Amino acid sequence: MVQRRNPPLDRDDTRHDTGLDPSRFPLVGIGASAGGLEALEQFVSRIVPDANMAYLVVTHQAPGAPTLLPELLQRRSPIEVVTVQDGERLLPNRIYLPPPGLCIAVTDERTIVTPPSAGERHLPIDHFFRSLAKNEGENAVGIVLSGTGSDGTLGVQEIKGAGGLVMAQDPDTARYGGMPRSAIDSQSVDYVLSPEMMPEQLARYASGRFAHSTPPSDNVPSRSDELARVLLHIRARTRNDFSGYKRSTVLRRVERRMAIHGLTRLADYGRFIEKNPTEADALFKELLISVTSFFRDPEAFVALEDELRRLVDRKKDHQPLRMWIPGCANGAEAYSIAILTSEILRASGKHFGAQIFATDVDPEVIEAARLGRFPEGIAADVSRERLERFFVREDSGYRISKDIRGLLIFAVQNVVKDPPFTKLDLLSCRNLLIYFEPDLQRRVLALFGYSIRPGGLLFLGSAEGISGFEDRFTEVDKKAKVYQVQAGRLPPLYELPLATSSGSIAEPPHEVARPPQRTTGSIGPIAERMLLAEHVPPTAIIDEAGELIYLHGRTGPFLEPTPGEPSNNVFHMAREGLRLELPIAVRQAGAQLEPVVRQHVVVSSEGGETSMRLTVRRLAHPEALRGTFSVTFETESDWKSRELKKDTERGKNRKERKGGLELELQRTRETLQGTIEELETSNEELKSTNEELQSTNEELQSANEELETSREELQSLNEELQTVNAEFEERNRQLAHVADDMQNLLNSTEIATVFLNQDLSVKRFTSPAKKVFGLIDSDVGRPLAHFATNLRFDGLIEDAEEVLRTLIFREREIQTKNDEWRLMRIMPYRTHDNLIDGLVMTFVDVDRVKRAEGVAQIARHHAEAIVEAVPGALLVLDERLCVVSANKAFYELFRTSSERAQGLAVEQLDGAWDDPSLLAKLRAALKDDVVSSFEVGMESLTEGGRALRCTARRIASETAPPLLLLTFDKRQGLTAGP
Repeated sequence: MVQRRNPPLDRDDTRHDTGLDPSRFPLVGIGASAGGLEALEQFVSRIVPDANMAYLVVTHQAPGAPTLLPELLQRRSPIEVVTVQDGERLLPNRIYLPPPGLCIAVTDERTIVTPPSAGERHLPIDHFFRSLAKNEGENAVGIVLSGTGSDGTLGVQEIKGAGGLVMAQDPDTARYGGMPRSAIDSQSVDYVLSPEMMPEQLARYASGRFAHSTPPSDNVPSRSDELARVLLHIRARTRNDFSGYKRSTVLRRVERRMAIHGLTRLADYGRFIEKNPTEADALFKELLISVTSFFRDPEAFVALEDELRRLVDRKKDHQPLRMWIPGCANGAEAYSIAILTSEILRASGKHFGAQIFATDVDPEVIEAARLGRFPEGIAADVSRERLERFFVREDSGYRISKDIRGLLIFAVQNVVKDPPFTKLDLLSCRNLLIYFEPDLQRRVLALFGYSIRPGGLLFLGSAEGISGFEDRFTEVDKKAKVYQVQAGRLPPLYELPLATSSGSIAEPPHEVARPPQRTTGSIGPIAERMLLAEHVPPTAIIDEAGELIYLHGRTGPFLEPTPGEPSNNVFHMAREGLRLELPIAVRQAGAQLEPVVRQHVVVSSEGGETSMRLTVRRLAHPEALRGTFSVTFETESDWKSRELKKDTERGKNRKERKGGLELELQRTRETLQGTIEELETSNEELKSTNEELQSTNEELQSANEELETSREELQSLNEELQTVNAEFEERNRQLAHVADDMQNLLNSTEIATVFLNQDLSVKRFTSPAKKVFGLIDSDVGRPLAHFATNLRFDGLIEDAEEVLRTLIFREREIQTKNDEWRLMRIMPYRTHDNLIDGLVMTFVDVDRVKRAEGVAQIARHHAEAIVEAVPGALLVLDERLCVVSANKAFYELFRTSSERAQGLAVEQLDGAWDDPSLLAKLRAALKDDVVSSFEVGMESLTEGGRALRCTARRIASETAPPLLLLTFDKRQGLTAGP
């Protein structure tokens, strides 16, 4: 017997798992909407500067609207914030923001900036996240912050499916929790944190996840054993065996969970999963990541639609369509096929229905698929016409219509471990086989070939094929991966995984769980009364697995105990000839309401061969037998004898009842005629009423569509306004701080300042201005001319009007009435765009300066008077030996004047002042702090022609260059000559 390997059930995933590329850095996509500014500021303020990641922020903003977001985030961010351009290469350790209202996508670490599609719901976060998952795979990180609606939910599902990391803001910390709560409900979020905690956790994850320079290998024996132990924990916890899954895929998913928990060794993770059983559930979900969407690969669905239309044209009205979608995940693809089938049936005019079975191994995703609720992001995959026809708009999403929901039956089922559905017209299993080892792929394809009826269709994913089964499948569309099953030999049953691990036969497709166990003691009397009341021949009551519940009549010619251990399973007890028909009839009875009848079944027994009639029907009453099946065994002789007896009894009673029936028929005709007339009248009235209601309904539907469109537009506008409002609130807070700073600055200068408008009315003033004009806070808005000033100056208003007219500032020193001096300046008030919007008047307290100037002036006059009163000649030179000043005696002695000598170099004076020896003595005296006395021969210059004795004194100062004071004494001079 061939041993089967039991992998987990397929999931709808189009992406091949690939190893991490160490040369690439993580791209972090951040989506935020209403209330997101506060969360973004908290996030960027905690960014690790050298984490080697690029951050892309996407928000809801109106196209072309001015935004303060880059400036606001840069104030808090330790790294650079830039507005991204189309085609720009992304660099690590930067924050990128798209232009307002535009969509951003990434490919090969370059940006694609495009305007939103016209006529579609603008969902920029979903658009960006999905491109991030498609192009970056395991390098992608998606973060959902505060916002309303469900934008970003579909995107984070695809990021998680591609092996990336997903974070969501804790709804309790978000101003608006709609977006993060929707992402959390999708079961795709790895971390639920407050924004300020995300950067640190992100850095820890990246340091463990992207630290390896080479892809992981599962060829090391110890590593393979450790992985096998982890898989054993999953099987023990979830009853699903992953041994048939590709090892490289399983190992990468395991290492992702290790990075989330900060573990680096597989052995440590094995011990961790032993101590934390719920981690096995999380890893189970990780391995069953689903990436599915409505009408994924539109070209493939167009090809499928053409083949389904041909298949429908070939079918007769009494043959319903049977379809199976294993690994349905959230049901998007199953609902897509249901919508396609509904459209084809309506267009063809056929009157048969459709049975679509959608299965998955995860009970939670099956429950979610049954609800048929989807986020608003599906509008990117479903046309507006289909949304209006097959969906009902709900808050922040859509719900599938009841007509489409009624076509599907959802059940928990493993495509390999559990029995399949049979006699299918279509089996859609896309992108499942790529995760199986080759041996398991062949077994699953063999199972599919058995399940699909001849002429039926197999729909596979773009990376899958039918290698080795070309004799069973014919390629219909190579690109779309649509195949048709050909008539021929079915695979032997022993080659197919038809039995469960316990050896039981397939569960009925419409049932998800087995009925509760029943005891023979409680069932026996009920079954006996039911069977006797119907006078049925030998009958067995069984459950869906074939286990015997009750026997009625002699069933020996049809059933016999099996050798070995005793068994109550009628499938095993059935005699030859009945053994194959019985399980098939039970499966068919479980999938329909009508009984299943098999005539001319030849059963071999000890007495030879017997032709019999087999009838199987599903029981709905009484309640104790609901979900069970009655199997009736009749030989053809018994069945024909009973039918003949019934015909004889009917003939005897026919004549007796004929007369009474004719009389009753006459009365009935008369009554019926009156009823028909009344009914026709009522029909006319109802028809008229129906037309009115239909017209009203169309009007209401049109109005509802308009209201729905308006609501979507208002919701989008509201989100944009909330974002802009948050930016303005932040700017107002900053402006308030700036205004406080300016007010404190002006008050600290103690300069009286008054701001006037064009009408010379007070706009604002500083506290010191109250001393000048006697202003109070309520005086703002009053004309300046209405106030009495504390100034001894009457031309204030005239000066202000002159400055406003000429735009030339004016400055003058004036006194207050208590004799204090103020420096008044009047200047035009210029705005940031260089417009004149009034005046600024300042009054600087210069009283001390003015009084000091007066004292200095008096001292100067005193000094000048003293110098002039000295009888000897005095000359003051600066450090360059230029004349600074001299007294009247000097000018008289040397026969010159102040106008001629002032500012000249001493060597430029008339006569022998340019004597080098004299200049050398003067320079030496300027450097030495010693009084020097020497004779100078200037007989030709001096009055009386006498030589003079010159005394030089250096005058030093701490704040000015030194000066040289020269005094000349002609009374001590020598007479010229020998």
